[in-house]
Amino acid sequence: MKKMIAGFCLCLLSLNAAAQAEATTAKEVMTCMSKVVPGGMVIGQTLRFETVRAGDERAQELLASLFLRVHREGDGDYRSHAVMHVGAPEYLAGSAYLLRESDGLNGEDGMYVYLPSIDRVRQVTGGFGETALMDTKFSYNDFRHWQGLFGNADVSFVGTVDRQGRPTHLLEVRADKPQKVTHDRVRVAVDAAHCLVMEAEFYNNAQLSKRLTVDAEHLRQFGHFWYPVRLTMRDFVNNGYTVLNVERVRAVPNPRDGLFDPARFHRAD
Repeated sequence: MKKMIAGFCLCLLSLNAAAQAEATTAKEVMTCMSKVVPGGMVIGQTLRFETVRAGDERAQELLASLFLRVHREGDGDYRSHAVMHVGAPEYLAGSAYLLRESDGLNGEDGMYVYLPSIDRVRQVTGGFGETALMDTKFSYNDFRHWQGLFGNADVSFVGTVDRQGRPTHLLEVRADKPQKVTHDRVRVAVDAAHCLVMEAEFYNNAQLSKRLTVDAEHLRQFGHFWYPVRLTMRDFVNNGYTVLNVERVRAVPNPRDGLFDPARFHRAD
């Protein structure tokens, strides 16, 4: 199994890398993706989720703050930490979610959720990771994925095609333990110019169950960095969709102590 670190950099800022249209292997694409992720800083984002369920045309909103930190481990390799604090709706306010990627030597990646209703931190394990993230169409594992973390997975290069008028590399990711996840295969489309994921299709036993998309018109530049301001997750099993809007991006010069600590991540800023 190969360690796929840079699969989804959707909510991380990405550097404007040179075009990689000549890539012919999964390693070349992942190397490009890993090099464009900024390290040594904490990035803050303001997020707005809008979820529409089957039979209900009204969108339910969830507002949250996301904080990201990347540790570079060497050439083309890094580990990511991410924490999300929910501000609204009122019944979910104060909830928090933490992701810590393992270095591959000291155990599995860590995922933790804090729910004010029970006033405790719970580690996300097994089937719980496939449940909905705070009533959205993203699961806890999907949240893990769009932070660029797949754990151990088989990754293969499918080819380069034209998507939205842009050269796009296609990768296929297969779960290392398919019996423990809802999606045993993910087809990933990576923009060759910016090394950003523009589409991801989630399959279970050859059935397409979810599709995550980013339109090229929703890419924005922040200094030397690129990031998407709008992502859409469509659920083909239960129907409905969630639109994720990235409304603000900023550097956090003095993050509070314990922001990425499993015992303290849920505390207010």
